Amino acid sequence: MGAISQYGVIGAFLGLVFGLFDYIILDRLLYPKMRESYEYAKTTQTHRFDPNVIMGVIKIACFTVFPVIGYIIGNELANQGL
Repeated sequence: MGAISQYGVIGAFLGLVFGLFDYIILDRLLYPKMRESYEYAKTTQTHRFDPNVIMGVIKIACFTVFPVIGYIIGNELANQGL
């Protein structure tokens, strides 16, 4: 394991930007439909998971997993000389 390289930091930043855009798109397109179907399912007693829990998992993935993957990819590209 080496020191933190500038390529790793750039990769992490790009992963964070990608995660931010991904979260914005999912929050605008997916969450309203999930909330609507969840509210309807509550009236029929067939609801499962709260959409806030699902969006919390998506938020963790977008803001932690994507930057870490970007950091790893950036370091690998720097080690290969690209």
